[in-house]
Amino acid sequence: MKKINKFLLPVFVIMFVALAFPTAVQAKSLPDQIVFGESYTLDSNETLDGNLIVMGGVATLEESSVVTGDVAVLGGVLDANGTILGNLVVISGTATLGDHALVEGKILAPSGFVNISEQAEVYGTITEDFLDYFNFNNLNVNSSSLKAFQNNSWSFGVSLLVNLLRFLAQTLVLAALSMMMILIMPKPAETITKAIIDQPWPVIGFGLLTILALPIAALILAITLILAPVSLLALVAFALSILLGWLVVGYEIGNRMQVMFKANWHPAVSAGLGTLVLSLLAKGANLIPCIGWILPFFVAVVGLGAVILTIWGTKPYPRQIGETQAAIEPEVIKAVVPKKVAAKPRKPTKAKPKQS
Repeated sequence: MKKINKFLLPVFVIMFVALAFPTAVQAKSLPDQIVFGESYTLDSNETLDGNLIVMGGVATLEESSVVTGDVAVLGGVLDANGTILGNLVVISGTATLGDHALVEGKILAPSGFVNISEQAEVYGTITEDFLDYFNFNNLNVNSSSLKAFQNNSWSFGVSLLVNLLRFLAQTLVLAALSMMMILIMPKPAETITKAIIDQPWPVIGFGLLTILALPIAALILAITLILAPVSLLALVAFALSILLGWLVVGYEIGNRMQVMFKANWHPAVSAGLGTLVLSLLAKGANLIPCIGWILPFFVAVVGLGAVILTIWGTKPYPRQIGETQAAIEPEVIKAVVPKKVAAKPRKPTKAKPKQS
């Protein structure tokens, strides 16, 4: 859970700030540059001492600019008039090499488009078919090359297996936490779920406002030495609220699945299955370039807004003002209106005898 919190908090904050304040990336700040859904310009006579990766964004290499490493375009657009000392790889994207472009390495575009000007210079080979990259026509492969290829394939397979097992472990941990949540705090979970169903728009709005305002407030508090611990506690509560909201949304998905399959599951089973399906959907959505982050970000916003508005499920939302007033008014009336005091019976008086 600690690892999940460390991952969710910076990701949600950075993505929201990037959407609210889109700016161009400066080339001088980092040796390696990753462009994710934004614009990037390497000005003339500037040098990027590293690799350039463009994912769902637009990158421009002006004339006389230099990239010392490789350039990879994954679902993005590259307009190059500078020099690329490494290789150029284009997958599901578009690259345009202008009149002043120079590529010293190879160009590999198995599922992309590369428009090369007649004046552009490419020193390496140009491969637009993925099968041609392996050069099956030439089977004269020495033993050292074959061994290196096998070692790389083995390393890639092991890395893929480790990542898959890590993801499955994280998903099962989330499902187990959701089941524990229902067993330990069933009423707060129901209160948070009811707020999501009854008031979706206020929940979404408050979740977005919290994601935007809390990091700024925490930064202001962290500047002062006295309130620095408060800032840390606020960030921890923020991460735990996102986690709780994620589990509650998974619980509601499990309830919908129960209705769809006309089953009669225990609430803990619904929570575990719903959270498992939600995590799998979020992981699958992340594989989609540019828009894959929308689903997990939306779920986090909805869950966070409901958790904050219900104060971790202790108060229903919207507040039941009418019932509160009805419970208070009789007490107020009793306090204001004085009690009637019963009149004491008068003692009978004896009639005085008349004087003759």
